Amino acid sequence: MGRRILWMITAACILSILIAIGGPDAAYAVPPDRSTYDAFPPFMANTPPPLVMLVMGKNHKMFYEAYNDASDLDDDGKIDVGYKPDKIDYYGYFDSHKSYRYDTSSKQFNPVAVISDKKVAHGSGLWSGDFLNYLTMSRMDAIRKVLYGGYRVIDTATETVLERSYIPQDAHSWGKEYESVARDGYDIRDYAPLDLPASTPVQTRHLFASTSLYPPTDSNYQPLLRVLDNSLFRIWEWVSIERPVAGDHCLDQSTDCTTGGGVWMTVPDDASLGLSNVTQTFYDTTGYSSYPADHAAYNTYVTNYAIPANLQGSQTVSTINGSGNPFDSDSDYYLSLFDGTLNIATGGTYTFSVDGDDAVEFLIDKDKDGVFNDTDEVVAYYYGGHSECNCNDHNGSIYLPAGSYTF
Repeated sequence: MGRRILWMITAACILSILIAIGGPDAAYAVPPDRSTYDAFPPFMANTPPPLVMLVMGKNHKMFYEAYNDASDLDDDGKIDVGYKPDKIDYYGYFDSHKSYRYDTSSKQFNPVAVISDKKVAHGSGLWSGDFLNYLTMSRMDAIRKVLYGGYRVIDTATETVLERSYIPQDAHSWGKEYESVARDGYDIRDYAPLDLPASTPVQTRHLFASTSLYPPTDSNYQPLLRVLDNSLFRIWEWVSIERPVAGDHCLDQSTDCTTGGGVWMTVPDDASLGLSNVTQTFYDTTGYSSYPADHAAYNTYVTNYAIPANLQGSQTVSTINGSGNPFDSDSDYYLSLFDGTLNIATGGTYTFSVDGDDAVEFLIDKDKDGVFNDTDEVVAYYYGGHSECNCNDHNGSIYLPAGSYTF
């Protein structure tokens, strides 16, 4: 998928011009009759066809993005940063005034309808061709479109398919990000099948990356537009890291940023996330060699062992992270409990995930009755005996009106 189109083509029209130079008396001679001369040298027997020479660079920079947010595209003396559909028609393989639907079976965009204002209906599942050109066109794609209509990976009597240039998964790959109407100046829902990025409890962004995960010689090769929605990362933390870029990692090659289309974080003690009064308490559970298999078993386990006689220590903490054995011995039999308050400033649906070595669960006193005995208050869980999965698959969502909740 797409790239940029900023290319200058130098066209040199080669003409043959005859210049007649007279002798000393030429200034007083009768001028020659120009009608006796043709537009080609008189010593040539046949008239050659007119020639056009294209002089252009041939280097790796042709595979950079066509729209780099650092150029003056409309010659108004100002750098055009970001997508500006009201001012600029972005050239490329896609028609700026058509909508496109992505076909997951053929893995290509197909035109659907003409759109005079470049906008698509919200919730239609369509993309604006103009926006796709802005996101995906490389300089090479633009020059190919100018010279011969684009690279035709399929070209038959009944079907023609254009394919974007190969963009290696290195510094040639590029990306864009979208945050909000207020910052970016347009509504992403008008141009892509995406909602506005989530803004609570923190602002997220939609990230777009143009790359290829495999070389053209690999059977899995495809030119890709990768979309990471509702991400807490910035675009440079995805496409400007040590290669491979625009993959499944952000910041470094150990931080997964693509699971579920967003990014999970250990909840910090940060006012913007509404966390307060968090304590961690340890209890010795020597003698209990099983693992709670469900909430009822876990509740019994806590009732029997979270008692003063088994208390090993309590501390105020800044993060909810129960890793590490709190005992000096090698005992594997202990219970780590976190308690605190979650302050919700804006009502909405919130998603929580848990991970841990053996059974773990996350409870919220949704009804504010001081106990966690309602089924819908078990938000996320991972029961039984197991090791940490280092994943976010064990998650659950809950609707919380604005207010403070014990967890």
